[in-house]
Amino acid sequence: MSKVVIVLNQGEVGDLLKSPEVTEFISEIGGRVQARAGDGFSSDTQTGKYRAICRVKADSKQAVSRCFRNNVLIKALFK
Repeated sequence: MSKVVIVLNQGEVGDLLKSPEVTEFISEIGGRVQARAGDGFSSDTQTGKYRAICRVKADSKQAVSRCFRNNVLIKALFK
């Protein structure tokens, strides 16, 4: 048997993780999580230093309370 060695081009992988296509994909997933979580949540997408990032957070006091009591965001993430 021969060994297979795979070497990734780190610069190209970094460019891929920050690409508009990946940013759009992550934004779409964040929007779905926000919709499943219900009212009082918002999502925003940013391109960071190494990759695209999407955050879903509670905006209202009621949403924060629901998060603490029922783990709404965790449940919405894994539905």
